[in-house]
Parts: sequence; structure tokens; C-alpha cells
Amino acid sequence: MIGQNFFIVSYSLVLTAAMLGASPVNTAGPNFTQPAATVSLDPLVNPAIPGKWRHGVFLDLQSGSGASSPGPFYTLGKDGKMASSVMPKIAGKFWIADFDRSAAGEIVYVGGSTSPAGQIDPFLAIISPNGTSRTISTSPYQAHQVSVASDGTIWTLGLEMINQDAWAAGLNPAAGVLRHFDGLGQLLGSTAAQSQFKGHDQMNRLFAGFLVATKDRVGWYSGIHGAGNYVEFSTQTMKAEEYPGLPKLSANGMVVGFALTESGKAFVSFEDHAAPAAPSATYHHRRVYMFDRSTSSWVPVQTPAIAGEQEPHLLGSSGEQIVLRGANSYSFVDFKP
Repeated sequence: MIGQNFFIVSYSLVLTAAMLGASPVNTAGPNFTQPAATVSLDPLVNPAIPGKWRHGVFLDLQSGSGASSPGPFYTLGKDGKMASSVMPKIAGKFWIADFDRSAAGEIVYVGGSTSPAGQIDPFLAIISPNGTSRTISTSPYQAHQVSVASDGTIWTLGLEMINQDAWAAGLNPAAGVLRHFDGLGQLLGSTAAQSQFKGHDQMNRLFAGFLVATKDRVGWYSGIHGAGNYVEFSTQTMKAEEYPGLPKLSANGMVVGFALTESGKAFVSFEDHAAPAAPSATYHHRRVYMFDRSTSSWVPVQTPAIAGEQEPHLLGSSGEQIVLRGANSYSFVDFKP
């Protein structure tokens, strides 16, 4: 279990280092090799939505419009062709906070449904490869991020709430924000007490971020709009190790992608939405950083252009390769130290 002040103390140290000018980002770093081939995507896919690469396929969710519910989920194979399309099956009005796919082909997603009376019921849902659906109520726990490990077990990051109120009377302050479920959605364990996250800045870490589970660790990146945090949990013991995230790099920027390879290489993609009036030749709207474990710092890496896109999206990892997406294509690139 994590000590009572584990997250809060480390978070304050990161903020202090940034304010003193000690940036945990190096100025030079490694790069990726030019991909051997670029795969064109099926034209049915909306190229404006980055999506994610997980367990051998590209996975995304078509957003609903107006009164419609979100869906369908769709997957593309490594050849860029449509592999599957399936609608989420939740009764009534609902929203989806995050989704992932298992190595066996299940689509796992978390969100909440709203009753006609306005009551909110958070859920964890699983769609099997044959299309059957299973929905598990997790009330009062609302997961905001979900990731499926290679062994098929499910990890979520969230918090307990009553009708979206994280400070409601009757909530359990010792409730774990990181939870582990088996492949059927049965709870196996939890860690990181919700009481450690005090105030809006700390609570926001539980709402927005990235979660990726591998065979031996769960990587959680939070603080996407400013000074960040990176935490890794052991999948065996749930013991946590916390590291600095990126400092605040821009007045209007955010982390938009995260990848964690099976061997433990971690990457984040940052987008700057506050471009200078006269951008220099070295300015990049979107850039990728790798976590250097020897120095606990984030190192900028050079990414290749993907089908004319000079600053591609980071979709995830495939083995030890990184998956990058251009406007209508993606590529698998090797890391070069």
C-alpha cells in the first residue's frame, strides 16, 4: 500500500523544481528510425481522431452527435483495413470516459449511465469478440481511465463519487483509486487511498490522464495541462514508484498521448496550443518525449514524418516499436538510442 502522503509530497517537489527553473526535460535526446513502410488507413476512419494502438490493432470510438449515444467502436488491423465495428450496449443515455482492447479481442470501456430521474450509475463494460456484452456496475466508483494488461486483467483509475460529487457525505476515504479486475469484471484489489488527493489540483489528476498496463507494470501519467506526474505500479504487488512528469511547457498546451512498451520504455506526446507570433525553425507544435530512468527526466526525441505529417500523433506501442499516426496513415518505428 502507498503511504498517506506519497503522492502529495512528490507532487509538491515537482512543482517546486519547476518554479526554481530546474526543468526535468533534457535539451537533446535520441530519435526513431525512419519507418520502412507507411500504412494507409481505411477511408471510413475519421482522420481527425487520434485513437490508440493496443494489442495489435488500432482502436477508436465514433462519437455520437446530438441526442445519440457514442459508438460504434471500430478496429483496424496492421494493414490499415477495417477489422471490426461494434456498438456499445448500455441501456438508456450514457457516456464513455475511456476504452481499451485485450489481446484476445475484448473491447473494455468505462463510463456512466443516467436514469430518467437523473441518477448516475458508473459502469465497467466488456464486449466479447462474438459481440456479447457484459456490464458491471461499479457504483460509487467512477473509473475515468482503463487499460487491459497482456494477461487479460483490467486496470482502472478513478474515484468514488455520488452523483458526480467527490466530496459527498458517506464516501469511503480509504477507497482505492487504482483498481484491478479480472477479465469478467470481478474486483481483485485496489490501492492508493482517495483521501490522498485533496483539493481540485490533486483531484483533477483522477479525471484526466493516461493509463497503460503491461505484463509487469501499470503506467499512469497525470497533470496533462501543466506540471505532470508519472507513477508506475507493480502488477504483482501494487507497489508504486513516482517520478516527475513534464514541467509546464506552455501557457496553453497539454499532453495528448502516452505509450509504455512491455520492456518499460515510456513516452508522452505534448501539443502546444500557444504558438509564438513568429515561430522559429526549432518550434514544434507537437513533440514526443521519452522517460530517461537514469536521470528521472523526460528527453525530447526526433520522430520521422508520417505521410507528410511532420509532427505525427503518438498512438501507442507495438512490442518495442512506437506507433505514430499521420493525417490518413500510421507507421511502426524503431527506437534508436
